[in-house]
Amino acid sequence: MRLKIARTKNANEVRYQPPSKGEYEQEVKKIRDYWDGFVKRHISGSFVQDKDYFVHERNLFEVITRKNKKVDYYRYYHNIPNSSEYRQVGILCYWLIKLKPFFVANKALPIYNAPNERFALYIIICTINGIFTLKKKGEEFEYPTKEFEKNAIYDFKYCMWDEESMIRYVELLAQSYGIGPEIAFENLIPNEK
Repeated sequence: MRLKIARTKNANEVRYQPPSKGEYEQEVKKIRDYWDGFVKRHISGSFVQDKDYFVHERNLFEVITRKNKKVDYYRYYHNIPNSSEYRQVGILCYWLIKLKPFFVANKALPIYNAPNERFALYIIICTINGIFTLKKKGEEFEYPTKEFEKNAIYDFKYCMWDEESMIRYVELLAQSYGIGPEIAFENLIPNEK
């Protein structure tokens, strides 16, 4: 999604323009699709919104808005016209962890503890797997071990992170699969082109 900035009467002053309702709904759909995949991977049986889990809509709106503002910041202030998937996913995951829009109410579910942190890791792995599949045709993607996942979720939950740290985390993890940032930049998210 190409973000819009508006110039004010002062030609040097720039203000962020939020995405249109349709663009926002596309972003929500993308996150919800990831959430559905995350749920299918971790839960067998039914998992019902407003019963087993809740979505704080305002926080989800803020996650999307803050991600878009940061991508726009890179474009305008650092002359990075197109952010790589890793950069965008790192920012998105940072805000998912920070603002926690998903709340799991059912204690018996395996994602009850730290659902947003688990979801963020799922998005990161899906992104890396997607680029790996495109760039390393014929090679088998090796998912991280349970111990790695446990440590990553712990780090996401209890350690101090900022957006830049999360971006570097995604890039370094991808680099360990041989598909670092230089490769991800070739694979921009479709509506960023």
